[in-house]
Amino acid sequence: MAKKHGRVTKKELKKDKFVEEGARFFIWVVKHKIQLTWIIASILVISIGGGYFKYSTRIRQKKAKNEFSQALTAYRAARIEEAITRFEDLTRLYPKTKPGIKSIYWLANIYYFQGRYKEAREAYQRYLKKEKDEITLSGALLGIGDTYVQEEDYFSASQQYEEFVNSYPKSPLAPKALFKTIQCYQMLNQPDRIKSASQTLIKNYPNSLYARKAQGLIINLM
Repeated sequence: MAKKHGRVTKKELKKDKFVEEGARFFIWVVKHKIQLTWIIASILVISIGGGYFKYSTRIRQKKAKNEFSQALTAYRAARIEEAITRFEDLTRLYPKTKPGIKSIYWLANIYYFQGRYKEAREAYQRYLKKEKDEITLSGALLGIGDTYVQEEDYFSASQQYEEFVNSYPKSPLAPKALFKTIQCYQMLNQPDRIKSASQTLIKNYPNSLYARKAQGLIINLM
């Protein structure tokens, strides 16, 4: 007896649709296998490259940290020329690492105490462009002003100290920077600016040692 054909169920329709979609996907894959191969290869390359980059960065940071430690050891042992060479190598070989950036600041200080004021200033300025730490940044700004003082360029020095006070008014070094500004005004023979800056120092930093010095300057101007 022949088997009767009943109506197609929803389950059978879904199954047929799934088979049809699967067949279409297979055909699409066959047609685009070259493109898919490139996509998969690209993903693998990016993944492997990213992993290698992270590994390489860690290795460079470790090497830079070790070199920086040796540079500091040389400096503290008064082997200054060796320290300079090591710090300079760090800035050249590891410019984007923390030890490489810190080396710029150390070089600037060494140059300053050696009387190489232009080189010190250039190093401080390079450091300002790379670092974000407020403490050493404020030190670099003061350092630039000090190099100008040593070269007797009191106008440029006063501008640098003013920039420091405006940028870091709450810094513990702000009263000192403002007093250095006043000293530059003295060298430039600008009594009105001396008085104005002294009054600002006394008002904003009344408990500082420099406030008392400023008070004495005002008395002398009377």
